[in-house]
Amino acid sequence: MDNETILESLEGFIQDQKAEAARLAALETAVQSARKLHRSWAPLLNFCSSIGLLPTEANTNGLARDWTYRVSRIAMKRPSLYIPIMKRLAVHAKNREPLRIEKDGTTPENWNQLRNFYRELGDAGAVAELTQDARSISCLVNSDCLRYFDGDWAEKGLLYLVEKTVKDFSQESRKSHSLFWNVKLAKNRPWNTAAFELDSVACVDDRTYVFEVKTGALLPMDKWFARWQLFERPGRSVYIQCSAGDFDYRPFMPLHLFSLANFERLFKARLRRDFAL
Repeated sequence: MDNETILESLEGFIQDQKAEAARLAALETAVQSARKLHRSWAPLLNFCSSIGLLPTEANTNGLARDWTYRVSRIAMKRPSLYIPIMKRLAVHAKNREPLRIEKDGTTPENWNQLRNFYRELGDAGAVAELTQDARSISCLVNSDCLRYFDGDWAEKGLLYLVEKTVKDFSQESRKSHSLFWNVKLAKNRPWNTAAFELDSVACVDDRTYVFEVKTGALLPMDKWFARWQLFERPGRSVYIQCSAGDFDYRPFMPLHLFSLANFERLFKARLRRDFAL
């Protein structure tokens, strides 16, 4: 490498360092402004600013318990029964086709629960052409509910599971907690441009747990690994990828993969390990 090339490389390095210093200074100013505007965001701001990111939007302090939350909560209470139904509804919704399910092979208890579940969807206005008889149920997802059945149901279900598990653990351990969802994060100015969006973030005492959920059969490993590298900090924070499918989490370790069906058990075990309970 000749001297000219070395000088060019050195100059480029210096310019990059100056740009990063300017970014961090601007970030600190933005964080201080956010602290004044959003006092309830303090745990989220502390964590995100420590890794060079700024929360620009977030929900906290009480869940919107609308029909989408209620339906997702029902699904998460019996995941083995309802998750396959939610996936089938998503496929039929995209194709604008009615979904028909038959009683054959379904236990009387499950059939009654499914009938009540579809009645809940009908009362919420999520499905049309709802017909039920003694042996079958048929419905068509309303067009304005496509986004919910295409994946939002899993985000709302994850939020319910995170809230329930964190509250139970906090009562058991006496640890403080905060819950945030639909969190948008900016990395550079202008701060209204989001670089990341997170489904849920739970702050428990001095630790932070970051969650995202996927409903497809494939997991985007490159994105998952990049998020894990960014948000995982030993002893401080954990990034957990969640899935509507029941994958075996062990082959993916040290990355963390929780299925929605086993979420409560796995997350509570993680909390107890982290806090030595």
